[in-house]
Amino acid sequence: MSDVTALVLSIGEESTARAIASVQRQVPAVAEVIVVRDISPFHRAFNHGVTRVRTPFFVQVDADMILDETCVADLRRAVADGVGIVVGHLRDPLLERTVGIKLFRTRCCTRAQLLDSVSAETDFVDTMQHQGWTIVYALKHTGGSPADWHIFGRHHPDYTPFYTFSKYVREGAKARYRKVGKALRHQCQQLSRSTHATAHLAVIGLAHGIFVETRRDIHIPDAYRDDFASLARFLADSQTDARISVRQENLIQADLEEGFIRAYAFGAQLRRHRAGAAFMSCLRHLQRGNEVSPWVALVGLCQGIFVDEYRSAEAVRAFATLSELLPA
Repeated sequence: MSDVTALVLSIGEESTARAIASVQRQVPAVAEVIVVRDISPFHRAFNHGVTRVRTPFFVQVDADMILDETCVADLRRAVADGVGIVVGHLRDPLLERTVGIKLFRTRCCTRAQLLDSVSAETDFVDTMQHQGWTIVYALKHTGGSPADWHIFGRHHPDYTPFYTFSKYVREGAKARYRKVGKALRHQCQQLSRSTHATAHLAVIGLAHGIFVETRRDIHIPDAYRDDFASLARFLADSQTDARISVRQENLIQADLEEGFIRAYAFGAQLRRHRAGAAFMSCLRHLQRGNEVSPWVALVGLCQGIFVDEYRSAEAVRAFATLSELLPA
């Protein structure tokens, strides 16, 4: 008999039944399926679910996941003495491959709960590692294309414009909280290469999330709805204005603060003149660079379109926030 429970977390997504069905197809079958519905933020839902688990291990299944039939068994085989979490990658239509599905040793989660923080999961992983537990990534060679190696299922949400934007606002906020600027730039580069229709909204959300002022769990339905509505109106407007005459190359400066402030001011100008098409042109130009300076300008440009009026002091403060994520 399996010693793994499937803990399905849902806030009412239409895909919940699909996720549960993929759990019920597991070979061999899981010991139990527990569904936690309509509890948020994420840390509260997770902690509540853990109190209901009665097996030594459980796998966290989000409502937008579709697991391969042997996913749970493959993750369970990766468990060894001292291992607290096993992580597997999922196929994702926006990023191609993403983390992922996680199998937990239950007693690790009963001794320490997820906290109310911007990045509750990574804080929990840090706590487990300080307690001496190991986190491992499961490997799985399928024999097919290398792009499909080590994949344990699919992350398949409905990537609506709002979902994409809000998800990546959270990702940007997490990166700032964890001070992982290099990983944030890498993720931005991945999104820049994506052909998905909402990839540009993910990039904008990622940049905007850096400036979110909170240290609490922000996995809340409809968070950032107002910011998205403002962004959607701006991008839908294709007016042009002859007074907008900034060479895009001038936004990329060796002095990172100067480049950020120029781009931030230009973003605010584009918003004021309702020049959504000009913004997208500039965004695409900045996405072509892989160095730090075009990325800094990109972040400044994206944040600038969220300010009602450009103020130099606010731009300087925004760069000070971003500077925490830049190479020394």
